[in-house]
Amino acid sequence: MVSASGFEIVNITVAKDFSDSVYPPSEDSYLLLDALESDWVAIKASSPTICVEVGSGSGIVSCSLARSLQHCGVVICTDIDPVSALVTYKSSEVNKCHPVVNPVCCDLITALSDRLHRCVDLLVFNPPYLPYKLDFDSTHPLARTWCGGGPDGSETARRLIACAHNVLSESGLFYLVAAEENNVDVLVKLNPKLEGNIRKVLQRALVHSEVQKMSILADLNIVRQSNQNPAALLSVVKFAVEQLKYDTLAINTELMVETTGDSATELGSSKKKKRKQSLEVPKPFAVDISSVDTSALQASGKRLRIYSRLTIIASDHELLQQVMKHPNTALYDLLAICPLSEQVFNICIEKQVIDLISTDMVTRQNWLLKSKTLKKAVRAGKMVEISYKPALTDSSQRIDSISHGSKLFSSAGRDGIILTSRASRPIELRGPYDVINIGFLFGMSTMEARRAISVLPKKLLLRAESRKCAQGALLSIPVGQLTRQDVEKLSEVPEFKAEMSAALPSSSAEQVEKSND
Repeated sequence: MVSASGFEIVNITVAKDFSDSVYPPSEDSYLLLDALESDWVAIKASSPTICVEVGSGSGIVSCSLARSLQHCGVVICTDIDPVSALVTYKSSEVNKCHPVVNPVCCDLITALSDRLHRCVDLLVFNPPYLPYKLDFDSTHPLARTWCGGGPDGSETARRLIACAHNVLSESGLFYLVAAEENNVDVLVKLNPKLEGNIRKVLQRALVHSEVQKMSILADLNIVRQSNQNPAALLSVVKFAVEQLKYDTLAINTELMVETTGDSATELGSSKKKKRKQSLEVPKPFAVDISSVDTSALQASGKRLRIYSRLTIIASDHELLQQVMKHPNTALYDLLAICPLSEQVFNICIEKQVIDLISTDMVTRQNWLLKSKTLKKAVRAGKMVEISYKPALTDSSQRIDSISHGSKLFSSAGRDGIILTSRASRPIELRGPYDVINIGFLFGMSTMEARRAISVLPKKLLLRAESRKCAQGALLSIPVGQLTRQDVEKLSEVPEFKAEMSAALPSSSAEQVEKSND
């Protein structure tokens, strides 16, 4: 798209192969392009021959500059990430400006300072300008592109401002993207040698709640014991929400299924019979959250979400099948299996309804800890759970739990592990950032541990929710063709009944009555 000023904004689409490494063009990129477009007549009049973009990312700014210069100059673009440099080059090939665009992999302008001393006519930089705060979802693979600006968001920008005068020509222009929270006035005055060169500073208000909404803090294993008083469970929930600031919890009901041997033997056989227990699956327990103070969550733009979870501990595959067919099993939001045999584990991989694979964190199961075994489960869409409670509450199990968790993490990989508590009392819970530190014991980096309580639990919940909708169907029937039986049947669905008055006005109801007569 070429504007009246002659500035062309190219179309950039980051290939799927690079989507986890390179941030696609976003609002701040287009703010920078708009500023360049509005000043392009003046910029073009100065006959710029060397343009430098720091932090090229997808390459949309560099390619737009190259197309707009019409081969009358050269565009050098730097990025510390080799993948971004590669994507920028590929973008220049697609937009037929690769002879002009020259990607360089380096930190800021460190590789160019000597060669381009006082030669750059146009310097542009869209830095990570959001303050780094623990509330932000910095676990996202691309978080460094927006949350890498230090405590006030201006750390990276300050580094370039301090040395930009070394490369800018006497009439060179410096375009910088900044947020209002970066103390823009202070930024401009940091380097007196740039006075008059920083022609435009783009200010963008930072909406904290929108960034915070990208993140959840989850503990998907709050255990409800069979004999536990509801008030005791509520105290765990209140502590997790009000004191530790979790916003996503799962109330876990654990169910042990096993076979019992019968002393009688079959006639003519020395083998003992197996008598299968009569299994009952309890319904999900509903927590009354009316007394839980969620004001802190609401102030940060979040809301409390509580899910139900059923964990089946099984060694017999036939009993497992029996439990999974029970009507109450389908009422749970999450279904986890703690496999005590390799045969049960293989069923876990095959069954789409199973979301999570759990262990007791103590019993050594060599067949489970094989890398290929767990990675096969992760590829099938399952998550693997590491619970930290045994490592904290029982000193006799601590070494085994930490060793077991480390092997689970190394076998399943960083994209297949979530961290949970398995707590049934408030004293067994730890705050989100303590859990991140605990993750270090299992061999996780800070980023990986944050993902394990935020990004990956969210991914797991979304998968579980979509699984329930996978076999749905929609049938459209004109109101005039509805029968009383249709309406009565649909009214059995609570959501439909709640919207009945809006979806089926009184005139339509009369129409249904007449058609039945």
